[in-house]
Amino acid sequence: MPSAPGRVIAIVSQKGGAGKTTVAMQLAGGFSAIGASVLVADLDPQESAFRWAESVSLIDADLQLDVRKMSGLELIKHVAELQQEADYIVLDTPPSIYHASTLAALAVAHLAVVPAAPSPPHLWCTLAVARLILTR
Repeated sequence: MPSAPGRVIAIVSQKGGAGKTTVAMQLAGGFSAIGASVLVADLDPQESAFRWAESVSLIDADLQLDVRKMSGLELIKHVAELQQEADYIVLDTPPSIYHASTLAALAVAHLAVVPAAPSPPHLWCTLAVARLILTR
């Protein structure tokens, strides 16, 4: 249990296949490896982070990851409780910046990470996320 409220990090992109789940799980694994308590909230209906965690637990039993499926509404309702449970809360979001769960993630996050490849479509999506954050 952390002494200070956990930091909330949203992994966000409008584009599917941008690497959101990969970044979320690698961040979570890195934080866990240095001894931090980590909770991953899988807000994506595809549940990729949740399925990833199930497969990883079979391979690396030392990795301490708490991955939970939840909706944006559940996140908004329980974020303060989650922050008391973990040093870091990593939010894996759906591939849409206007999805209710993505908007909820951005509303509670201390930091938004936008994975992007060096290509025009990825950069356009990154700009869309930046505009959304700046207008809120």
